[in-house]
Amino acid sequence: MAFSRNLYAGDPHEKITIFRQSNHDHTQAGHGWNPKRVYRIYRELELNLRIKPKKRLVREKPEPLEVPTQMNDCWSMDFMHDQLSDDRCYRLFNVIDDFNREGLTIDVNFPLPAQRVKRALNQTIFNFS
Repeated sequence: MAFSRNLYAGDPHEKITIFRQSNHDHTQAGHGWNPKRVYRIYRELELNLRIKPKKRLVREKPEPLEVPTQMNDCWSMDFMHDQLSDDRCYRLFNVIDDFNREGLTIDVNFPLPAQRVKRALNQTIFNFS
């Protein structure tokens, strides 16, 4: 029980450090103490470390979304992509009216560059405003 006598001598911080390093160090030193025995002594000395719970983020409740009152009051746009069976990817650009859920524009192409998206938005604004 030399190990437990050594643990009684120090302050609590030293005891914790000693236990953390003890199993590896004592095995290397040739003492051959069983890890279960070391843990039993550790428990007898009441050196159990408290497991700190994770701090949870306090999230504010989001404000509810405003519901549009008339057509063309609010639009939503979305980009989607998918893949064909021959591994070619195609992209879709969608503009939807939030009041009546009508699809105003759907633009599909393999490459969908910014100029094409800009042109589709300008056409949608011209046609539905």
